[in-house]
Amino acid sequence: MKKHILLLSNLIIIISIIIGFIGIVYRDTTAYQDLAEKHLENILSLSNKDISSHVEDAMTKPVMVSKTMANDEFLKKWLSQEPKNVGNDTYLKQLYNYLNTYRNKYGYTTVFCISAETGNYYYQDGLNKTISKTDEHDIWYYNFIKSGNEYDLEVDTNETKDDYITVFVNFRVEGSDGTLLGVIVVGLQVDSLGDTIYSYERDYGLSVHIINVMGAETSFKGDTDIFISEEELQKTCWDY
Repeated sequence: MKKHILLLSNLIIIISIIIGFIGIVYRDTTAYQDLAEKHLENILSLSNKDISSHVEDAMTKPVMVSKTMANDEFLKKWLSQEPKNVGNDTYLKQLYNYLNTYRNKYGYTTVFCISAETGNYYYQDGLNKTISKTDEHDIWYYNFIKSGNEYDLEVDTNETKDDYITVFVNFRVEGSDGTLLGVIVVGLQVDSLGDTIYSYERDYGLSVHIINVMGAETSFKGDTDIFISEEELQKTCWDY
């Protein structure tokens, strides 16, 4: 009887030790896992901030260029007098030369402006068209004006460049009284920003994408290696 009690006692002690050991291992494993996850989150957070900062820096110059143009007295005066000079070739050529100068100086894909009064779409090579609310390529203009923002960035197809996917910087041009005179736009081919993004992917070992989280409407509905929809991002995350 005593042997059975001793055996049972030893068994209880052994089981208690094993349970205790398992508990310690589980606790330590959980602690290390939590620590690793927090460390990874910190790395991703820092990487995200750093990459976002670099992308913003890459777009700072075109934003400042478009802002400079939007505040240029020549452009403001030209747009204010445009309605009565739509048939004046000499007058129109002044604008074409102006837009082409900026395009060549900074190597942009396109530089154009739209008159708020007539809706005429002028780019560096001439008059492209008169915009319309029924044209899906012109959705961006009406959305931008309605937003009231001073400027914005968008991804869309470039009508004057074989519908290449392009990053556009749109800037409001206003008179001294705040009246909208038009919109000035500079366009960069996605490839130019893509090279920057790809270099960050190599440096950080991460997949980097730019997501349209605000649902801005443009004529561009697809995805690229860099610019993807929220739905495509979810699919990508599930694949991992």
